[in-house]
Amino acid sequence: MPDYQAMWKSESKLPDILLLEANYMLRHALSLNAKEAGYANVFQTANLDIAKRKCMQTMFHGLIVAVTDQHEEIKLIEKVRAGETKCKPEVPILVTVNGISEVLAQKLNELEVAAILTKPLRIRTIQEAAVQMFVAANAQY
Repeated sequence: MPDYQAMWKSESKLPDILLLEANYMLRHALSLNAKEAGYANVFQTANLDIAKRKCMQTMFHGLIVAVTDQHEEIKLIEKVRAGETKCKPEVPILVTVNGISEVLAQKLNELEVAAILTKPLRIRTIQEAAVQMFVAANAQY
């Protein structure tokens, strides 16, 4: 297993990641894996309002957002990109979706989402995408 802590500038402070995902098992597995592998501290929630509030209080180094069929979670991404949260507007954001239309893909591209993953997918796929994206963005922090 790679030494994720060595990839970060400061080994004493792992990056903070917000995980907004309705599926408890997926959310819990990702969070536990990140903690055990030592690549991130994960704040996990299934509630969009809690995620918005947490972004107003904490500067996350990355976000993993599951966009539902109603696309309500895009409002959170828009707030982050508009600089209306404590997160840097350019923070890396990984999005998971059940399916993607051309309209949704265009909207996510406009919001400069770093990666879009279509469900169903393996936890390892999300982990690898997150690590790659957040490690690459670490130079900004």
